[in-house]
Amino acid sequence: MKSKPDIGYSSISYQLEQLIVIPLRNVGNMFPPCVVVLDALDECKDSGTTSIILSSLSQYITELSPIRFLVTSRPDTHIIDAFRSQQLSSATQRLILHEVQLDVVEVTSRSTSPSSLSRIREDYELDETWPSLRDVDSLVEKSSGLFIFAATSVNFIEDRECDDPEDQLTYLLCTAAPTEEEKSSPYHILDRLYTQVLDHAYPDIRPNFLSNSKWF
Repeated sequence: MKSKPDIGYSSISYQLEQLIVIPLRNVGNMFPPCVVVLDALDECKDSGTTSIILSSLSQYITELSPIRFLVTSRPDTHIIDAFRSQQLSSATQRLILHEVQLDVVEVTSRSTSPSSLSRIREDYELDETWPSLRDVDSLVEKSSGLFIFAATSVNFIEDRECDDPEDQLTYLLCTAAPTEEEKSSPYHILDRLYTQVLDHAYPDIRPNFLSNSKWF
């Protein structure tokens, strides 16, 4: 970058070649395995930029080893189409998050949820017994394999406006177990969680306002 200070204004394909591909050629096997995460690719405001990024990766896909790219995105049409190209389709693997085996997701949730709750416990100087293993198990079970459920739950529990994580966790766990219909679809689970969060945030909402909010 020092030798080419204007490279930031160059095309993405040229940047990829000059900053990653050529240096990789020079160091060869000396470079250790590495993962580069491109998170929420679909949130690029310009869909053309997204296409350029994927097109550039496909152009040099065979020369990027030992770097691997983990790309997360909603299933937008232009992104799916890009991955269907011959270069990318043969070198990539698609993983649909809500189709990951439940036992695999639960193992991850059981390792990440306690660490997040432990941080909250330390921040609020709560008793070492909080949260109980039973509460953690209940929270993991309610998530039904959805990472976003666990993340939203943690945000709800540590809400600074309420300033009472113990009560927040109790409130979150006191709802009835999910029905069979809710278990069959991840969206029912999230609908219930978001409704619960909003009900708790606005307990005195006017009935006429609620009845007019059909979009919710």
